[in-house]
Amino acid sequence: MKTFRGCYWIIIGITFFGCMGSKTQNPSSDEETRQIGAQVWITKNLDVLAFQNGDTIKQATTIKQWLEAAQKKEPAWCYFNNDPEMGKKYGKLYNCYAVMDPRELAPAGYHIPSEEEWNVLYDFLDQQNESKKKEFFAFWKQLSGYRNHNGDFLDLGKSGNYWSSTPYLNNLSWNSSFTEHDNTMQMHIQASDCPIGFSVRCVKN
Repeated sequence: MKTFRGCYWIIIGITFFGCMGSKTQNPSSDEETRQIGAQVWITKNLDVLAFQNGDTIKQATTIKQWLEAAQKKEPAWCYFNNDPEMGKKYGKLYNCYAVMDPRELAPAGYHIPSEEEWNVLYDFLDQQNESKKKEFFAFWKQLSGYRNHNGDFLDLGKSGNYWSSTPYLNNLSWNSSFTEHDNTMQMHIQASDCPIGFSVRCVKN
């Protein structure tokens, strides 16, 4: 594993061949899951409107609202291209402030994986043959794109980006990305600006 502190990237060299309807409360523990090594992951992108305590999360339907939430460091979510139809397939995109909120975004019994837990996943898969990698990661091929710090939507069908619960530096947090290139899935972990909108996948406590 190589660390490039200047541009906040950690690259892990693994190559892989290879949403539920909106809820006002967090989903229950009967969500569809998949065990990978010692970890149990929910297999769909998170799609909730509220924290575990029932407090609603602000929906940002315009660029202005998205940028205002970032400026105030407030939790916010959106659909890709602000299109609810996208949510049916890809779930929601959340800013980092929603992920880090102490009211907890993940369903009861689950949590947003730390940077260390993403590395555990990668290390396990690095030990598998190509057939097993393909089997385990078929459900990661949900390339939901992301929303950048300017409020633009990018890379739908090209990359899937998922927050971790681990902060890095001021206004930065670790996240994991999956990209498809030449019919292979490539994975890496990096640090990104908190105002960016990424998907969320949860792991069992």
